[in-house]
Amino acid sequence: MIEFIQPYIGITLKLVTGMIGILAFLRISFNMLVRFAMRSARLCHIIKGESVFLVKDGVINFKNFKRNSLEMEQFRLLLRQKGIFSMFEVEDVLFEANGAVTVLPTGKTADSFLLVNNGEFVSSGLKQSGRSQAWALRVIKKNGFNGPGELFCMEWTPGTGIYFVTYDGHVKRGVVEVDAHEIEPDNAQV
Repeated sequence: MIEFIQPYIGITLKLVTGMIGILAFLRISFNMLVRFAMRSARLCHIIKGESVFLVKDGVINFKNFKRNSLEMEQFRLLLRQKGIFSMFEVEDVLFEANGAVTVLPTGKTADSFLLVNNGEFVSSGLKQSGRSQAWALRVIKKNGFNGPGELFCMEWTPGTGIYFVTYDGHVKRGVVEVDAHEIEPDNAQV
């Protein structure tokens, strides 16, 4: 009986050993691919996704609902999980990349924009903030940096300022100086 089983044991051991080798190779390859992808802004965006406003200034953004395959009842469930039972109680609702929602009650502002991440400009942050890459570069240089490549991240909160973090962990809080051409008149009569 042993002579009959022995060839199969040898084949089984070779198959198991080969499968372990293949799985180890795939695991290492996958880790290398993920590390490479996270260095590329486009691939990182595709893999991670981005946060989007489902509700902004009390108005529902149907395009973002559809893009995220979200129905109103699912949305209401997410709001109830946050203790909110009426749309009258929210001004801004941000749908995070991980599927969670961040809700800002009426009267609070959610305007904070990530403009630089891992040394590269974040185009979606610039677009949402209504600012250009040239503006962000001017702010970076005014605050003593040569360019976005020196920064781990840069966040802008209108009315508060800029938050910089360098790759070596230093944090700097900067102030945005308003240029004369950016000031809008208050309908004041001259």
